[in-house]
Amino acid sequence: AGPGLTRHPESAALVRALGWALAHSLWQATAVALLLLIILPRLKTAWQRYWVAYGGLTLVFLAAVITFAWNYKPSQIPDLSDSAGIETTGNVSLFFAGTPTFNAYLWQNLSTWLEMNHALLVAIWLLGFGFFMLRLGTGLWQVQRLRTLGVSLPEAGWLERFDLLRQRLGFSRAVKLLESKLVQTPVAIG
Repeated sequence: AGPGLTRHPESAALVRALGWALAHSLWQATAVALLLLIILPRLKTAWQRYWVAYGGLTLVFLAAVITFAWNYKPSQIPDLSDSAGIETTGNVSLFFAGTPTFNAYLWQNLSTWLEMNHALLVAIWLLGFGFFMLRLGTGLWQVQRLRTLGVSLPEAGWLERFDLLRQRLGFSRAVKLLESKLVQTPVAIG
């Protein structure tokens, strides 16, 4: 919690919970990715792989939401303004000792660092999220532009061939074939 967040316990709790959800989502997403790495090659159809991968993404999202809810406790915001709990030592052998206290010490320091820097982690995540949303929006705008700007219907012969191909592939939905002045190669949109 930063200096400005200690005056507003609800927003400090929100940032803390989001920071922990982001930190835990790293190992949660890694676990789901490893599980998908094992499962996906064993599936026969693209439809099965698609839905299992979609389920994996949904599982990562649900795990993050559950982690957020688990950590959102407005009444229990730790005061880390004095950096309590972080011991600095010049003893390098402490990190390489291999004792059971090493893991506890490392986890305690990592946990304390995360508690002190949730606002920074959340700010970096929000910047990345905003960047990729802007990129997605730009891509969708460009796709919409390709569908509407400089397009015309091709010759009747191409439309007949296309309809025959659509039927042979078993597409029941209507599919448009258009010629575009903006695109030089065949493109599927939608």
